[in-house]
Amino acid sequence: MRRRQDSLRAAAPKEWGTAHTSVARLHRRLVVAVDAADGTVGDLRKARVACDRLEEAAAELRSYAVLITAHLVVASRLPLRKRQRALRPIRNQVDDVEWLSARIGTSAIEARGYGAVDAGLAEIAQRLAILEHSRALLAGD
Repeated sequence: MRRRQDSLRAAAPKEWGTAHTSVARLHRRLVVAVDAADGTVGDLRKARVACDRLEEAAAELRSYAVLITAHLVVASRLPLRKRQRALRPIRNQVDDVEWLSARIGTSAIEARGYGAVDAGLAEIAQRLAILEHSRALLAGD
């Protein structure tokens, strides 16, 4: 199946899809993060859950990823020392895109009505502690 061409992939040289350079890896991280956010929103739409705000956030995230990619293209043309210096702030921006993509995913989970994971894990831990305590009481008898 062919993947549709989008603005994020089109903004970068084709060889970045498989290249092992630092700029190519940063671009692929952007693609993965943005695709995850878009996939999350798509799943919500399929489930018929209201996701207008998340859809806007994912679209805006993609726009910023395209802008970051443009900076990556410029940085890739610099001599090594200057490229490394130029990539420092871009790495942080890529980290931010990944973090925001994860936040979109978390918001999507909450939009589906699932509770916070921490509360569920604490409840399981509490039930296991009660079970262990009960077993210890039975073993002691």
